[in-house]
Amino acid sequence: MGFWDWLGFGKHGDKAKERAQAIINSVELQNEMMNRNKMIKILGLEKQFKAGGTLNQLPNAYGEFGREPTNPIPVNGSYGEVTYLSRLRVKDSGSIVVFHRLGSYGENNVCTHPVDGFEIVSLDGTFKDKLFFDMYHDGQSSKIPDGYTMIEKLDGLTGVPNRLNGFPDGIYDAVARYAEKVFGASLALPELRDVRVEKCQAPKEKTKKGNYRYNIDRPAESREYLECWSVAGKYLEVMFRRNEQPLPDPHMGFSWLRTDIISPTFDSMNFRYRNKVFSVLLELVVQVEEDAFITKTTRKEKELQVKICKENDMIPCLFMVDVNKMRPVKGGWNLRNTETGEIVIPTDEADDSLRPVSAWELMNWGISIVLDDLRLKGYKVLSFTDAPGVMPQIWFEDSKGNKCWIEVVVNKPTEIADFSGTIAEKYKGYIAGVMIQPIEGGVLYRSHPANIKYKGLQEV
Repeated sequence: MGFWDWLGFGKHGDKAKERAQAIINSVELQNEMMNRNKMIKILGLEKQFKAGGTLNQLPNAYGEFGREPTNPIPVNGSYGEVTYLSRLRVKDSGSIVVFHRLGSYGENNVCTHPVDGFEIVSLDGTFKDKLFFDMYHDGQSSKIPDGYTMIEKLDGLTGVPNRLNGFPDGIYDAVARYAEKVFGASLALPELRDVRVEKCQAPKEKTKKGNYRYNIDRPAESREYLECWSVAGKYLEVMFRRNEQPLPDPHMGFSWLRTDIISPTFDSMNFRYRNKVFSVLLELVVQVEEDAFITKTTRKEKELQVKICKENDMIPCLFMVDVNKMRPVKGGWNLRNTETGEIVIPTDEADDSLRPVSAWELMNWGISIVLDDLRLKGYKVLSFTDAPGVMPQIWFEDSKGNKCWIEVVVNKPTEIADFSGTIAEKYKGYIAGVMIQPIEGGVLYRSHPANIKYKGLQEV
């Protein structure tokens, strides 16, 4: 007799309610129930859920966690959406939240799957919100959106994974019907009868426009991703040493540009060899048959990498890692062009022709200069990003423990810096102007020396 049979799913009475409560408190039981669903089997979604794994936050997510379609909350299917939301409580009041699904918001440059949007209302009628979910995973995020707390154990449910006309009127009956049908017992909390609609307040809208605002916290990467990242970095380092050639200028050899794990980002690491820059995106795969793999790297991630590489004269590469064996899939460099699928051999791609430094390289260089200065001063760097169009690029903690942001400006007057994407109201902000100019001539070329001028931080 299996564990599911032991639960005796579908029976009535107190035992049925206890078994239903066991299910809503167990991700494993919810996944087993999903895998038994005929429609999920027909669509092959169980493989997609498994491939999505368990994440606290999507690797390339941007925007406020949970409140933007580009930073949805990863959960295990529709059951995960309902149980995650039912655990939330409004931080300021402790109030229960009730919810219903508004609908699908389609794909974006972070998610290849449709993102689900939910309308949230507090039971006491003082709070209204909207949260977004990516349900193509086999685990639930433990990260919580700002403004909420989360309880550990569920006694019942507080919302439904479908649209409810007139929401939140009728929410108690809707939850009761849904829970009876899906979990075998009515799990609607009695408090749902008392929701107060008239006092619901919508959250404050963002008043500033401009580039995407980058917050302090960076998503914690999964252990699986960290191990794959380490495998890729060490493997490429060995290939650098193995393929290094005598060059008239040592600066033209293999050189890492960025190896830090950052977010938001468009790749996993990047390096330069002679006059070419190679952007490397990890492709985590699970082998299902000989030469057949399920990838955990989304199409949108690849498209974003290709787009930015085209804009900045870089070669977009995929580095495939078998997550079960935790090793590169292919031999040699194990790099293939993200757009064309062709094998990439850096020593064959690069030559001695002159290629100007791109806008991304200049910004990456400028950010590195500022980071080095912060560390020399003993400040704690909290996070940073070199993704194009993201501001501010750096968050750090000063000597008094204050959290501060920095907008890095390269090769332009600081007086015309764009602060429309920063968060000046709550945190102390700085601008860091960096000038990077060629020693000779009017164009700065890759692997060529430059004059650098940096005057430090200027408070905004």
